[in-house]
Amino acid sequence: MERKMSKRKKRILIILGIVVIVFIALRIYLPFFVRGQINQNIREMEGYTGGVENVSLGIMAGRIRLSDLTIYDQEYPEPDIPFIDLAWNEVTVDWGQLLRGRLHAHVHIDSLVVNYVVHEVVEPEPVDIVEMLQEIMDFRIDIDITNSAINFVDLTSDPVIDISVSNLDVRVRNLINQVMINDTLPSTIQVTATVMETGLFQADLDINYMQEIPDFDMEMELEELDLTGFNDFAEAYGGFEFHQGFVNIYAETAAYDGAITGYVQPLLEDVEITPTEDEAGIFRQFYEQVLDIIASILESPGEDYIATRVEFEGRIDDPDVRVLRSVWLLLRNAFIEGFSKGIEDLVDFEELVEELE
Repeated sequence: MERKMSKRKKRILIILGIVVIVFIALRIYLPFFVRGQINQNIREMEGYTGGVENVSLGIMAGRIRLSDLTIYDQEYPEPDIPFIDLAWNEVTVDWGQLLRGRLHAHVHIDSLVVNYVVHEVVEPEPVDIVEMLQEIMDFRIDIDITNSAINFVDLTSDPVIDISVSNLDVRVRNLINQVMINDTLPSTIQVTATVMETGLFQADLDINYMQEIPDFDMEMELEELDLTGFNDFAEAYGGFEFHQGFVNIYAETAAYDGAITGYVQPLLEDVEITPTEDEAGIFRQFYEQVLDIIASILESPGEDYIATRVEFEGRIDDPDVRVLRSVWLLLRNAFIEGFSKGIEDLVDFEELVEELE
């Protein structure tokens, strides 16, 4: 009897040993397999090359981590500069929800650099994003992007558009593909960044994108953006350049059921403008005086900045921009009263909903 029990224990131990060995082997092999699959998919992308260096898995925790991912655009003028350069990306999945047929995940992307270059004007093909998302299993995803950057260059424009965004942090919560009856704006997006090395950008967006025309409520501000970085545009289209100055932009907008309302409020601060060097003689002196007069007239009373507010409302596909009112606000700023810097809380999503219902 004892001999039979001993044999049974040995058999159980052998089976357990085999299971442990298989599990360890899978644990060692799976990261290489996943990395191979990812790199194969990248190689099959037309016009792109690159790959991922490291993949690590936390099977029990439902975690996969990619490190040192680079993708190159074969048409990029600088072949050594990657289209995408990612330090690491970690995805954590809730196994319990996945077994119930729902994907609940958190994505953390760190030190992502995107170098996007427009080579030619291409009309994008229309895509029904809502229908595409509805075909996927129910999901709820949170995303954090930290310490990242985007460099955008449009070679088709004249002069060339070159915009850099650094210190990019994005926080996305409750990204879903179901229609939420009790929550009008279920998803939230918060963005902070530095634009062109000087401008401080911040945006807060509540949105419901699961419909043909999304409903949303947004506040955005961009402060202390150095205007001297835009002298190529000023020289090309205005015949002048910024000797110094900063632009601040504040905006609020809300949309519901295709109707939209909002405003954009630009403020130019400490601006000094002069004609370009190719403008000479009497015309140059006259032009410089005109520019100085315009700048001095439009300075906000008691302040050293130029400001107005451009308001709009109507349908998203055909908004009504109030040009005459914008001109009046610009003159009012010059002669009667000025605007304060910052968001003014003039747009209320709930009021827009009440007006339309």
